[in-house]
Amino acid sequence: MEIVGEENLNTWIEKWETGNWFPTSPKKVVNENLIKYGEKITRGKKICRIFVPLCGKSADMRWLWEQGHFVVGVEISRKAITEFFLDQSIDYSVSDIPTVMNGKLYQSKDLRITIYQCDLFVLNRY
Repeated sequence: MEIVGEENLNTWIEKWETGNWFPTSPKKVVNENLIKYGEKITRGKKICRIFVPLCGKSADMRWLWEQGHFVVGVEISRKAITEFFLDQSIDYSVSDIPTVMNGKLYQSKDLRITIYQCDLFVLNRY
């Protein structure tokens, strides 16, 4: 049984490309529970590596980064990733992921935000 089919991935990419989100759209503000419980999530550690699957262009990643954490995201949509870096005014670089077909690696210049552009389940195999 296939967990995530090609059709689902294409639908996700299409929603980003067209901006046609239903029932919700990507959040432009930090999740209030992240702010409220952030210290609990990190167990009070000043620097953590935090994984954000299906990250889109979530403002939560910027907030975590500003707190001093390392953020690792996975997103299939190129548009979502590039819009994240542009919306947040964060300089970044892009490189290929040789072990993942059509995979790209987006990283902030300080290397504290890393977003893999690929299918989450394919990334887990490598």
